[in-house]
Formats: sequence, C-alpha cells, structure tokens
Amino acid sequence: MTDYTHFTDIPSMQVMATKSRDSSLSGHLLSQVHQKMGEYLGQHIIGLIGLEEIEFQHVQGIRKGFAVSTKSNIVILPLLRAGLFAGLGIWDSLPSAAFVPITPIRGEKLANSQVKGMPSLNDMIVIVADAVINTGGSLEPVINWILEQNPHQIIVSSLVTPVPTAKRLAVDYPNVEWVHARVSNNQYVGKGGTDTGNRLFNTK
Repeated sequence: MTDYTHFTDIPSMQVMATKSRDSSLSGHLLSQVHQKMGEYLGQHIIGLIGLEEIEFQHVQGIRKGFAVSTKSNIVILPLLRAGLFAGLGIWDSLPSAAFVPITPIRGEKLANSQVKGMPSLNDMIVIVADAVINTGGSLEPVINWILEQNPHQIIVSSLVTPVPTAKRLAVDYPNVEWVHARVSNNQYVGKGGTDTGNRLFNTK
C-alpha cells in the first residue's frame, strides 16, 4: 500500500477543520473539536479493521447484525500532548480498545519508560493518533518500534498532515494504513501560543 486516505474535501470535515484552525478557539472548546474529528476518523477506521456478524436481542427476538471484528485486540496510542483528544475521539468509536498514551521524543527510539504499561502488540491492531504530523520526526521512531512488535495491523491517523509528508510516509511505510482528516500544502509549525499543544491546554 503506497497511498493514504484523507477527508480534506468532505463538507462535514471542512466545517470541523475550520473550527480547529480558528485561532480564537483554545482549551476545552478546541479539545472538543479535536475529539469530534477523531471520532470521525474512528468511524472510517472501523471499515479498515472489518466487521463480523453477531446475533443480538431485538424487541422482536434474536436478530443478526454486525460488530467490529474481534479477530485481533485493538490498542490506541495517542501521541502526547496534542494527539490526546484525537485519540479520545477514536476511542469513542472503538470503546473496547486499550488506550495507552505515549510521549515520543523527536528522532529517538522509544525507551522502556515511555511504553510502561503497554500490552504486548504481537498480532494486535495498533492505531496511532496525532493531531499534527509535520515532518514525521516524532512519529517515525514510534512506527519503527511498533513494527518490531509484530502487530497484525498498523493504522496511523492525524488531524492534519502536509501533503509532501503524507506522500513520503505512505511510500516509506507501505505496511501502514494512513488516515488523515485533512492534508494541507501549508507546512506551518506553530510556536508559543500558536503551538497546537499550547492551544489545546491553554499553556504558552
């Protein structure tokens, strides 16, 4: 797989993305937008994971329906700080998943202390969630570490990624499924009050 999925031109995503880019929004209000965008991505991710047929109790008796496949356990890894709320949104769509926030360090392999409490990823479906993937410098050590754990499936999601970065990562990591809420030709790096993490947590 050498491609990625994005929803840049979908009207409902355009409305949410506009709110996420509005500099007047911060703190809890902005976190709610990120969580809604994450939930939107989570609904798409369900399709990547697949469904299984189930039986359930209907008011008219036993009926057949569908649920998210349970062939492999799922773990969501939001990248702190900024990826927390996008990850929580995905968790809203996949509430039975494990949820383990991690704090990557740009360009450095994950240390044991950073993955403390992590379940074994062997044969698991691993969903990485971030708000902004700018160059991939913080993300790539995470992906490389996950690949070493022999997971069943890796899905990486973001709320926004520059087009060149999205294309490069899809080529460099063909075994990863990439899902971006939005891709952009504007590779802007926020600083101070415009940093995504600072905007989300009202810190400068």
